[in-house]
Amino acid sequence: MLILMFAVTGPAAAAGNDGCSHLLVDSGTMREVMSGIEGYDTAAATNQSRLVADFLFALARRPEVSGGSGSFQVQPKRFFEAWLEVNHRSADQAPVSMHKVLEHGQRFVVDTRTPVRISPASIQARQVLSVRASWPDTPGADDHYSYHDTTAEPSVRLRHERVITYQLIDFGDFIAYENIQGIRGRPTSGALGALFGLLGAADIRQSRFAVAEDQTQVNWSRVDRLFSFTALTTITPEGVAERDIPDGRKDLQSLADTLATDIEIEPARPPPQPCDIQG
Repeated sequence: MLILMFAVTGPAAAAGNDGCSHLLVDSGTMREVMSGIEGYDTAAATNQSRLVADFLFALARRPEVSGGSGSFQVQPKRFFEAWLEVNHRSADQAPVSMHKVLEHGQRFVVDTRTPVRISPASIQARQVLSVRASWPDTPGADDHYSYHDTTAEPSVRLRHERVITYQLIDFGDFIAYENIQGIRGRPTSGALGALFGLLGAADIRQSRFAVAEDQTQVNWSRVDRLFSFTALTTITPEGVAERDIPDGRKDLQSLADTLATDIEIEPARPPPQPCDIQG
């Protein structure tokens, strides 16, 4: 359900380039990281949350990226071009979310060192990234963009505000987008579509996923409107989404149970502000 895309700029720029305190990742590193992401269709709209997480965590694990100030900035244009090159795709084969990010110049800034308090304390995180996605607040700039994802189950209309923040956390057994601010969704099909047709769009607050041995993804999301509501979806490597867990898949049910674990995340500081850099 959560669909966010972005890009990285280069060359192998050190923090402080062009007055920016964030490291600007070079195009070669982008291509290397992207080339290592496999096992699922990165062009499928329903796989975009997984792609974002895989890409950001892979970048953060590289000492030349997470060293120095501990933060890096991703630019949309070069990511889009690198994704096309690595995946041998044409622009019209890219998901609508990528086109929206490119159209609005949505930058991502990632802090690899933000302290967080995790409750219960018995749960440990392998890695925590604090993320801000935004585009410049210039005269005439849109305050949001929207698109309709008809490949999700149920289909959903998503609204991304100009500023989006969240913590992206690797818990080992699953990946979590926590404390999401700035993304709203409204189901447009099935019983949920009828319900939210009356209630309107809801705020997406959490989105978690885990991956089975056969690369099937289980996605769990929580949304808030007049009440909290959770949605469970399975996604094939090809991006085919199905609501709930298929019969006979005890492995997927086990993942779903893990995703529903009650966890609270309190970051010590908000994600950093971006640098206004073109390209």
